[in-house]
Amino acid sequence: MSEMLDNDDSERNPDRIDGLVPTNDPDTVSNISGEQLQRLLSVEERRLELRTRELDLADADIKQGHEYAMAALEAQKSDREQRTKADLKITRWRIFLFGGISILVTGVIVLLVCFNKDATLMELIKFVGYTALGAFGGAGYTKTRPASKQDDEQE
Repeated sequence: MSEMLDNDDSERNPDRIDGLVPTNDPDTVSNISGEQLQRLLSVEERRLELRTRELDLADADIKQGHEYAMAALEAQKSDREQRTKADLKITRWRIFLFGGISILVTGVIVLLVCFNKDATLMELIKFVGYTALGAFGGAGYTKTRPASKQDDEQE
């Protein structure tokens, strides 16, 4: 139905071109002087230049943000790699320490058995057992205890 209205309107006004109807209104473009038109064009040109600068600045801001984000990701990657290496080194030393102590205690137990020192052997076994239980209990306690304020400040 709107197509019919457009056709009817164009039939009534043959001067109509693409929705523009000439008028006798003094505020239309046809009454602008050459100087005013030049000023209008220069203002529009400056507006376009400013918009271009704004877009360039926005583009530069986006690029800078991207570079910063990439640098931050690289720093995190490096930090995690260093932390993993340090944790591996600590774990390796713990394994060697406990392995060495285990070998030493086993050697002492074998010597005590060979020399028939049963009383000393029982005392050594008690000492090793109680020490191991205390170490495992302490390790379990530190993992399950609620974090204190000092621990939060240290981290």
